[in-house]
Amino acid sequence: MSPQHWRELESLIAGELARARELHDLLVEEAGALARLQHERLLELVAAKQTVVEAFEALARRRHDLMRRAGWDADAAALKRLMQDSAAPPSLVRCFDQLVETTSVCADLNTRNARLNQNGEAQLLRLLRVLRGQPAEPDTYAPAQGDSPTGHTLAKA
Repeated sequence: MSPQHWRELESLIAGELARARELHDLLVEEAGALARLQHERLLELVAAKQTVVEAFEALARRRHDLMRRAGWDADAAALKRLMQDSAAPPSLVRCFDQLVETTSVCADLNTRNARLNQNGEAQLLRLLRVLRGQPAEPDTYAPAQGDSPTGHTLAKA
């Protein structure tokens, strides 16, 4: 890889790292908004996350194109091998390691936020059932067809 390719690769990875850090901050804020049930703020955060993810993906496409132009495969394994190349600038390797760590943390935060969102939805459904005079948790099976939300009846084995 030429010195110009190394510089361009480092610039692209630094851009991806900046977007990953932005996404991290948005995910942390999203967790707080989920906990405080801030619906409007959640909508804003979803739009902001989408913008950051699109920018991140555009940088990744540019990185893939650069790697192909330089004669490398563009998959994750090839990028890891490239970082182990003795010609790889140490600053690039550090930036790449930070990118890997930050994206891993983002994935964990996103999973946690999804669980928070699911729990919030379940709590809301229980509350709505209670307000409608229904049991907080619906019966899984009922004595007659149609009496259960699932439509299953009890049967003798």
